Amino acid sequence: MLTLLYFLGGWADAWSASGRTDVSLEFVMGPDDRPKRAAWIIAEGRAVAGQLTVWDTGELECEAIRVESGEQVLLESLVIESPEDLGSQIRRLISACDDLLLDAEDE
Repeated sequence: MLTLLYFLGGWADAWSASGRTDVSLEFVMGPDDRPKRAAWIIAEGRAVAGQLTVWDTGELECEAIRVESGEQVLLESLVIESPEDLGSQIRRLISACDDLLLDAEDE
């Protein structure tokens, strides 16, 4: 399922190329000498940051926190089976960062 790792990279590249500035994404491919290869994105908004990690086995962990308080706003650990599932999880992370950014501005 290395496809998932490359899909994550392509998704992050497309997001960055779109010029959107509400949430920034940084993609990192883990080393290939590990028993389970992983890749992850780091998402940063003005008030919330998060990370989504996916392994070539389909395991996925996603977490987002409010930067100022450390409050956890998203935490998931699951197994995905397709690029579509991964896309949904990426959008959840971005939405959590973006929606909470709007909440923080209203405070």
